[in-house]
Amino acid sequence: MDKKFPIPRPDRASFLKHKRETNRQILLPVILSTILIVALFVLVAYSTFTPSGDVERWAAISTIWIVIPLMVFLLVVLMMLAGMVYGMQRLLKTAPDYTGLAQEYVLKITARIQQYAAEITDHVIRFRTWVDTIQAFFKRD
Repeated sequence: MDKKFPIPRPDRASFLKHKRETNRQILLPVILSTILIVALFVLVAYSTFTPSGDVERWAAISTIWIVIPLMVFLLVVLMMLAGMVYGMQRLLKTAPDYTGLAQEYVLKITARIQQYAAEITDHVIRFRTWVDTIQAFFKRD
């Protein structure tokens, strides 16, 4: 019952082409970059630990290689910040016209709402006064 059925491997041309592309586009760059990194490590170790090795120079080179990606990242952040400042400047240049217009509409709407609310409460108060007067008239007995 625990028999596992083998997964059928298609031998179509497209599958074989995909397998070759996978080897060429994924495995080959990974292997070559690994070999390059190991070779650089061996070169740095050999140059540093030999009796005439210049540790300070290799420390400076290492620092440069550590700082370069940080500088690229910060350059991208600086560009994004400059774009946001430029966009805010453009927005603030056009915003006062439209915000003034929007404020006018809001003030008109507020005045209308207050007017309607006053009318409604006035009618409710008059009705309640009329009801209280009638109740007081019939309770005098």
